[in-house]
Order: sequence, then C-alpha cells, then structure tokens
Amino acid sequence: SGGIILNTSSNNTVDLTGNIDSGGIGIQMLLGEGNTINVTGNIDTANGSASGVYMRLTEFNTINITGNVTTLNDFADAFELENSGSNTINFNGNITTSGIGAEGILINASHLNTTTMTGNINISGANAYGILISVSNSNTTTMTGNITTTGSVSRGIYIFGSDSNTTTMTGNISTTGLNAPGLELNASDSNNITMNGDITTSSTGGDGEPIRFTNSDSNTITLSGAAHSLGGDQAISLDTDSQSNT
Repeated sequence: SGGIILNTSSNNTVDLTGNIDSGGIGIQMLLGEGNTINVTGNIDTANGSASGVYMRLTEFNTINITGNVTTLNDFADAFELENSGSNTINFNGNITTSGIGAEGILINASHLNTTTMTGNINISGANAYGILISVSNSNTTTMTGNITTTGSVSRGIYIFGSDSNTTTMTGNISTTGLNAPGLELNASDSNNITMNGDITTSSTGGDGEPIRFTNSDSNTITLSGAAHSLGGDQAISLDTDSQSNT
C-alpha cells in the first residue's frame, strides 16, 4: 500500500494493518496536532531522500508502529522529527538504513518529544547515525536493542547542540567505520544518558572513542557495561572545553 499523509490535519485517528511499500515517505505529517496513527506492518521506502516517518511542525501527536522500517537511499532517515514538540512515538521493530546521512532516529529542532523503541538499529551508510539529537531540548528517548553502524564517521548516538535531554538505552553500541565514536556529545549541556550495555568501536582514525565529549558541560553518563576501543583510541575523550561531566 502507499504511504499515510496528514497535512494540516488535527484530531484524526488512522489505523492500518499491512505494509507500506512507498516510492515516497512512508508516513508524513505536516502542521498536524492531536492525531493518532497506528500501524501494524513494515514500512519500506525506495525513493531518494524518502524517510520512513517524517513529522514537521507537529505537536501532541501519537504514532504507534509495530513492524520494521527500512530505507535505502541517501538522507532517507527511518524516523525524522523536525521543528516538532510534545509528540509520542512508540516503535516495536527494527530499523535499517543504507544511504549516506540516513539516520535511524533524527530529532532536529524539536522539544519535549517522547520516543520509545524496542528493536535494533542497523546503519551502513557513511555520516549516518543510529540516533541523532540535533539542536533539540528536553526530549526523552528510550531504546531497548542494539545499535550497529559500519560507515565512516557514523556514530551510534550523537547529541549535538542540545540540552537537557534524557536518553536511556538497554543494549550494545558497535561502530566499525573510520572516525566513528560510539556515543558523542558536541556543544551539548545538562543531558542525562543511561547506557545498560557495552560500547565497542573499531576505528583507527584517532576519533573513534567509545565515549566522546566536545565543548559540552554538566552532562551525566551512567554506563553499566564496558567501553571497548579495539582500534587503539582511548575509551573516553574530553576536550579542554568540556567541563563538569560525570
């Protein structure tokens, strides 16, 4: 079946049992408020820059997906939140992206959203991240599953320019590409990250630490597991502009 599109729509409920095999975006919501979308089935997009789920300028919506999300092309994120607030996303399934810059979960310029995922994230493109939180504050992300990236500069979790987010992961992070940290905070303050699992990196490029801080202050990371740097980088990197992290 084709995708689900809700543009300038409010207080609707959409229920779909079946797969979405779309040449475009699987689920698109623009300028939406108070909507609920329930999907039981897989989402597979095949067109350039086509995300699995794309939400922009939305608030107070709920999306429940039981199934896998797969994207093939460059910049085709599995889940993308742009300029959106106070949305709830519940996802039970696996994420697979193959393109350059194709994130598993992207939260960009968005605040107060809650994302819960049970499943694995597999990223094979370069400059693509398992979870990217960019210029976004006070979001809550909970994941039960593993994150694996194989491309160069493809981080497991990357928090950039973002403050006061809470991220909890139960599972392992593995990166094998060049200059691919497992968990990195850049220009981000007062975030709380709980990691129940191992972080393993294999990069030999000098920037592939399991945990990396750049210009980031007052963050808390609780790691119940091991930080393995198989490529020879140190386990934890803090630059001189990062202060009061624990």
